[in-house]
Amino acid sequence: MQRPVRLDPNNCGGCGVVCGAGSSCNNGTCTQACPSGFATCNGLCTNTISDPQNCGACGNSCGTGTCTAGNCTCPSGFINCNGRCVSRLDPATCGSCNNQCASNQVCTGFNCAAQCFGGQTRCGNSCVFTTSDVNNCGACGNACGAPGAFCTGSTCRCPVGYTNCGNRCVRTDSNAQNCGACGNACGPGQVCDNSQCVTMCPMGESSCSGACLNLQNDAQNCGACGRRCGTNEQCVGGNCFCTGGFGFCNNRCIDLQSDRNNCGMCNRGCPFTQNCVAGSCQCPVGQTNCNGSCRDLSSDRNNCGTCGNVCQGAFTSIGCESGVCTCNVGLTMCNNACVNTAFDRNNCGTCGNVCAANLTCRNSVCTTP
Repeated sequence: MQRPVRLDPNNCGGCGVVCGAGSSCNNGTCTQACPSGFATCNGLCTNTISDPQNCGACGNSCGTGTCTAGNCTCPSGFINCNGRCVSRLDPATCGSCNNQCASNQVCTGFNCAAQCFGGQTRCGNSCVFTTSDVNNCGACGNACGAPGAFCTGSTCRCPVGYTNCGNRCVRTDSNAQNCGACGNACGPGQVCDNSQCVTMCPMGESSCSGACLNLQNDAQNCGACGRRCGTNEQCVGGNCFCTGGFGFCNNRCIDLQSDRNNCGMCNRGCPFTQNCVAGSCQCPVGQTNCNGSCRDLSSDRNNCGTCGNVCQGAFTSIGCESGVCTCNVGLTMCNNACVNTAFDRNNCGTCGNVCAANLTCRNSVCTTP
């Protein structure tokens, strides 16, 4: 495996320049410590929070899974056993970590049994549907072999940038066995670069299984062949960092543009009624921020039309409609108070019509008691 001199502790900055014990190679210079959040694994600065080959600690591989917050996250059909993703169809971990099938049994439907279900194929001691199993597509052991690939009708369906060659997904721009086209194998000592077989990789690229790759920016081979960056990470200068718009919060990459608990920056939470939009806490459409609380100014009695405009009176007599303090049905607004002009002796029949001291108001008319 070739490593660029910017990262190789045995050739740091130049051939034969060996970094001392406890130091690593970063950007062609031997340093005593990796950047904050990184650990030295096999001489490489590694983010053990997200590196699936060194998840939580150097050498702890997640296998087919990804690494999130230093823990392996397994894909569908797999289970985390002792920090590693293993198939739930493996007879050694059939359905659960401690369920090992007997030597004369197979694992089918996540349970140990004497034989496979109808329509299944026995691959080793595991029962699979070769019509849909991405690791046994069309035949036992035939893995589609590309992130995002899937198997349907016993045929590998490849993601953009990959080509189906012999029912496997490969990149013909860098695959030495299918260089430029399926079946076009490069000769001994050659590698595939930009769909062409060449004797050696160009400056700045390294050979990874016959493919010329830039280990400075390849998220699947970041800093070293096979070293994958985690979810929401990108490869910059041979190290994995959070992608644009994401921040490293609580040991994982978080979208600072939409996360309510980390809005615009780590640990900045939005109030319960607000959402995080473009990195800023905002009220939902149709509501207004009134002293940190989202209010509907069209119907809120305490913020009617504008923040702080309180409709005076009990809720049984007055409410807010379309942003205007409005008396309830049967009441009339007189001097900023809702009254019933049919019985109010100070507003009898109409606002301001006061009945004499010896009279009362009945059915909007001043009359004797």
